[in-house]
Amino acid sequence: MRTALITGCSSGIGRATAERFHRNGWTVYATARDTDDIADLTERGMETVELDVTEDDDVENAVGRVVDENRGIGCVVNNAGYGEAAAVEDLTVEELHAQFEVNTYGPHRLARAALPYMREQHEGTVVNMSSVGGRLSQPGLGGYCASKFALEALSDALRSEVRGFGVDVVLVEPGPVRTPFGDKAEEKVKERPDDSPYADLYERVGEFNQGVSDEGGDDIATHLMGKITVPPQRVAETVVEAVEDDDPKARYKISVPHRMMAMGRYLPSEVRDRIYDTMI
Repeated sequence: MRTALITGCSSGIGRATAERFHRNGWTVYATARDTDDIADLTERGMETVELDVTEDDDVENAVGRVVDENRGIGCVVNNAGYGEAAAVEDLTVEELHAQFEVNTYGPHRLARAALPYMREQHEGTVVNMSSVGGRLSQPGLGGYCASKFALEALSDALRSEVRGFGVDVVLVEPGPVRTPFGDKAEEKVKERPDDSPYADLYERVGEFNQGVSDEGGDDIATHLMGKITVPPQRVAETVVEAVEDDDPKARYKISVPHRMMAMGRYLPSEVRDRIYDTMI
């Protein structure tokens, strides 16, 4: 069943993933909150669907369309994501909730909608786009990391629950990727009040985001951050390889530097804290 429903295709990883699946001969349903942002994908032979992952009706309609037009669904890629850069004290409950709505509840909605069909087919793959931040929390990104930690926990449980039905659940854990995501996070940082007690933290977070976006920075830390970023096409290749594998791994990390970053979770907390102190 070579049909793929992909969320968050207006730019970055989602768009690159839709393009990669299409090149590999899949029937692609690319989604975005505004289909004007993905109109060009229609011209290139892909189906487009308006989908806000926070809306139950949108999710049910999108999955229903794929199933009706293909008599099943092969793959769901939960890529849509949202990050709010803020110190935990500055982060409002509404801002925290919004990140969970998109990053955690959204994938849960899509999985619940697609799984009955996948179980009936006795095949299918759910790909959840996590992050190094889903394994290692970072100052200034506590809310985002919390939502990704939760996604990892749900995915691990789900993988064991549906394996017997022939359904695979895969986590993809990119590190820094050259997408507009970092630019949007930097814009959010600039909205924080100048008199915040965490102003220095926001300045550093902004510099790191700039390092990701510009492939480098003025100091060693941001310069290195820029150098270890990867293009979204690299992530897309990994997603498609995982889905087309008859026995995919539970987790995919994109590059050696990303694997090294994820290993930071095994360091003693005191050591991690000292590292962060030198960075911020």
